[in-house]
Amino acid sequence: MQQPYTLTTVTGASEVLITPAQARLIAVIPQGTAAGTAAVREAQVTGSGATARWTVPTGTVGTLFGGNDAGVAFAGGITLQLSNGADVFGVVWGPRL
Repeated sequence: MQQPYTLTTVTGASEVLITPAQARLIAVIPQGTAAGTAAVREAQVTGSGATARWTVPTGTVGTLFGGNDAGVAFAGGITLQLSNGADVFGVVWGPRL
């Protein structure tokens, strides 16, 4: 059975709360060519100062976490912060399996 997932669009340089709940991160994809990076943090709120678990590099590729929608588990929620406010990223995520 296909697992449910959500696409959240992130713009601007402020840290954005993707979900405060346990979740799995499937992909972080720039919409177009990204001039900056995207820092993925495990946090239930923005501004927690948590260290980035992953940094998506500049360019056009993005990061896909695992095949078959497996993703990476986040027990404490997910936030994303762009280093360049002009960039736009899509974050694909779903409930933790």
